[in-house]
Amino acid sequence: AAKVTIGTVSPALGAMIGLGVGIDYSLLVVRRYLQNRSEGMEHEPGVAHAIGTAGKASLFAGCCVAMALAGLALAGIPYVRTLGLSAGLFVAVMVVAALTLLPAILGFAGPRIQAHHKNIETSEEAGGIWYRFAHLVGRHAVICLVSALVLLAILASPILDLKLGFADDGNAPTSLTQRRAYDLISPGLGDGAKGPLPVARSRPPPTAASG
Repeated sequence: AAKVTIGTVSPALGAMIGLGVGIDYSLLVVRRYLQNRSEGMEHEPGVAHAIGTAGKASLFAGCCVAMALAGLALAGIPYVRTLGLSAGLFVAVMVVAALTLLPAILGFAGPRIQAHHKNIETSEEAGGIWYRFAHLVGRHAVICLVSALVLLAILASPILDLKLGFADDGNAPTSLTQRRAYDLISPGLGDGAKGPLPVARSRPPPTAASG
């Protein structure tokens, strides 16, 4: 921020996205550590194995998210570019924290976390609709994958008619007066009356007084 101009929304947006992915990746690593401990692995090897498996997955996922956010720079809008790049930087910081700070915390807090952990797979409380649903998906992975892709394709089908642009009074409900006025402009004033009116002017050369 000291070297590059960024929008005021960028820190808040980046913080929200960063917190989301940071919590997600951290829970993934901690869950893997607890699973390793439940399977009889010692404390330090359990932390190392969790970072080597769940940490590697978090690194890959974080890189994908950061690159996707950085792809907003392709929009060609400086404000949107700074939003994407700043949010991608937050994600990168969270990935680094999940791979460095979190293992250090597990190093001294892991045994205390594990002491209160209950393995749901061996617990008498195992069950419930989501427990059964997860095992159903695992047994029929291919069918669920194809079904999910078909459902996503149906939900994403409106993108074929997507028209990009900024909202104006033409997007308002027809019950509002500004929408009715918007609809009357073209018949009354002719085509193009509702379009933007670009105005260009040449700036005077800078002087010592104006900087």
